[in-house]
Amino acid sequence: MLASTLAQRAIGVDAMNKTIRGLAGFVALAALTASASASAQQMTYDFTGTVTSSDFASVSAGMTVTGTYTINLGNADLSSDGYSDNAINRFTPWLRGEASGAAYPDALVTGGTVFSSTLKAGSSTFNSPAPSAFGSLTYVEAGPFDYNAYNIEHSSSSWFTESSFNIANSNATVPYLSNGLPVFGASSLGTGSYMIATYVDNVARPYNFGPKLDYSITSFAPVAAPEIDPASAAGGLTLLFGAMAMLHGRRRVVA
Repeated sequence: MLASTLAQRAIGVDAMNKTIRGLAGFVALAALTASASASAQQMTYDFTGTVTSSDFASVSAGMTVTGTYTINLGNADLSSDGYSDNAINRFTPWLRGEASGAAYPDALVTGGTVFSSTLKAGSSTFNSPAPSAFGSLTYVEAGPFDYNAYNIEHSSSSWFTESSFNIANSNATVPYLSNGLPVFGASSLGTGSYMIATYVDNVARPYNFGPKLDYSITSFAPVAAPEIDPASAAGGLTLLFGAMAMLHGRRRVVA
């Protein structure tokens, strides 16, 4: 009788453990799915490149440049008079952009940038400044065979910085996914730049191009490890612990 009771208890505990493990897997999958859904149009990419020309004293042609590109198409202004055109597709040009600040008074502020970058060459670092009240314009424009991203940040009322990159495929394949995020393949040709410009009182040429850094892209890939956002993780843990408590409450003690 005792052996039978112990066996029944062991079976019950084993079943409950299997259920909890199953719930844990489900919660983890749900959290990952929620995170992936939230970032379906957002990705950070690591890249390396080689400087092809430079006006900066600390950077010379032939140096290696490394950095990141961050694209978040979810930040685009999709209003009827905004900075976006056409549905993302693989056959005709489309645009996803966002603007804010005094330089773009009619823009709908979305609270984030569509494209930003970090660059490092030798001991010099060139990062996209944070959007300021002076003005910010970031956008991605693409067509069947080209992908371009721009970040223009007005760091003061008299000057701004611009960073950009371009991907073009030599075999006439589309360099982006159906969600609008870029793809860099074996046939891709990539270039990038970082520039500082100042405004002048000249109608024909409203600003002067300042020092500029140009480079070719030699590698380009998404940051390897996707992260589960804290909200998804917290929600998943709450669900898991709630399920465990429910199972514990329903567990029947075998006499």
